[in-house]
Amino acid sequence: MCAWMIDSFGNEEQRHKFCPPLCTMEKFASYCLTEPGSGSDAASLLTSAKKQGDHYILNGSKAFISGAGESDIYVVMCRTGGPGPKGISCIVVEKGTPGLSFGKKEKKVSGCWTGNNSGYETLPPASPTPALFQKTGLHTC
Repeated sequence: MCAWMIDSFGNEEQRHKFCPPLCTMEKFASYCLTEPGSGSDAASLLTSAKKQGDHYILNGSKAFISGAGESDIYVVMCRTGGPGPKGISCIVVEKGTPGLSFGKKEKKVSGCWTGNNSGYETLPPASPTPALFQKTGLHTC
């Protein structure tokens, strides 16, 4: 779910940086949409990204993110605009970015431990990259 988004909407630098290791499974990515209180309803998400200089600052939390804490790359759906679906963008956050945190792993009905919660608290970018597109945008944090 993440590689095609980066390949389709990322700039040349992002495609070359993220797609090869995702396609060879050298690295893994998590699709970060679900939030406490709004579930998987993208139009209701509350995680925000505010532009500060040439990068974005993320604030919010996600829930039930498969691979959270284990993945190398997180494609985070966040609000950069007004309410509803037109105010949503995507930001790529790399593992190890200061401010990225993970909650306990959730035990699923199958008995397997999978997924957990993740939080974003004033995440500074690892390497700033300009916005690629708004409303359903892809940015790097």
